Amino acid sequence: MMGRAYQYEERNNEAAARYDEGMANAERALEIRSSSEAWQMLAENLSQSIAVRSRAYAMANGLRVERYSRNALDLNGRNAAAQYMIAARWVFAPSPLNNLRRGIEMMTAILTDADMQKDDLFNVYSAIGYAHIQQRRFAEARPWLLKALEIYPTNKYVQSLLTRT
Repeated sequence: MMGRAYQYEERNNEAAARYDEGMANAERALEIRSSSEAWQMLAENLSQSIAVRSRAYAMANGLRVERYSRNALDLNGRNAAAQYMIAARWVFAPSPLNNLRRGIEMMTAILTDADMQKDDLFNVYSAIGYAHIQQRRFAEARPWLLKALEIYPTNKYVQSLLTRT
């Protein structure tokens, strides 16, 4: 959470340090016992760390997010957050590395094939909305973004996406 707070304030070095701590904690948990949650936390912290570091770091570590997420799914195939991180690659990667149609399909499948928490629903809804915006399909984006705002009405990121529709 502190990493996200620093990231929101664009204090990337401090955010990266918190994500490193999160990864170290997840690795310690995995040394004790392999669990879907520990693999998920390792993938999530690495994914966020990539967002605040250099492209070289992203190139060197990006595929590990999917590997760690798949490890989480091997232990719990209904782990929504792990499914989301795999699908997010297709939505949020820069062109030509993305595949928005595939990302939308994968995100939509999460809604029926996973155990969803409040944050998972928000992430999936906002990602689908974002993907539609990237495709310039603004009318299709709007309902997804509104669903996301029903969960977190004050979320500035989704509010800014909604203004583009």
